[in-house]
Amino acid sequence: MQATNKYDRYLSPDRDFRSGPYKTKTRYILCSSPRVGSTLLGQMLRDTNQAGDPLEYLNQNYFNALLRRYNDISSFHDAYNLLERYRTSSNGVFGLQLHWSHFNQFFQEKNVLMDEFFRKFDKIVFLRRRNRVEQAISLYRASLTKLWSSIDEDNRNAHYYENENFDPIAITKFMHSAIAQDQGWINYLELKGKEYLTIYYEDIIDNWESEGKMLLKYLINDETPIPKMALRQQRPDNDLTYKKFTDYLGCKT
Repeated sequence: MQATNKYDRYLSPDRDFRSGPYKTKTRYILCSSPRVGSTLLGQMLRDTNQAGDPLEYLNQNYFNALLRRYNDISSFHDAYNLLERYRTSSNGVFGLQLHWSHFNQFFQEKNVLMDEFFRKFDKIVFLRRRNRVEQAISLYRASLTKLWSSIDEDNRNAHYYENENFDPIAITKFMHSAIAQDQGWINYLELKGKEYLTIYYEDIIDNWESEGKMLLKYLINDETPIPKMALRQQRPDNDLTYKKFTDYLGCKT
């Protein structure tokens, strides 16, 4: 049966690594908040065929798709083992993306379970965004339109910047949420004493190849060529909402 939505497509056998399964030797996690380029960077890592397939597996939409694929799963342990079995690349690397909110929601803020899961990972990458206003506006747009990447935009042939509503209160709430998630990771990583690599969204966009090489060097110590950017930046060149919101805040840009 053909997958009916993007979550089923992402978790379908068609996306499993060919000739696998492979034994997992190295595990990494992309710690993020929404709209920091995690989908863009995750697709690049998948396209190398050397860094697993780091999707948001603990996002409930993705996990539900996994349950639909394997309707006999009885525990999270079984589900996770299946993910590692089929989403580990031939060199033994497995990765995933994880928003701070998904981390808390999935384990219901039970610290023992969160810590037990987190200890599985050998390498930690912390994805951030310097411009909080842009992050908040991007999250505001995506939450309204459900266009979370340029893949969604292409599929719907949508142009959602035209006649865009301006709601400064909603944008402010999204900015608070983004900051809280980012700070949640900072506090958690410091508490656990984990070493990690920090990468900023703006650097990914401006220095795609050099940032990609740095990331792969950290994750797999390899000089694998960096694939071309597979997704487009969604922010318009002339972002009127950004100007309206910074004017509303009394900021100079």
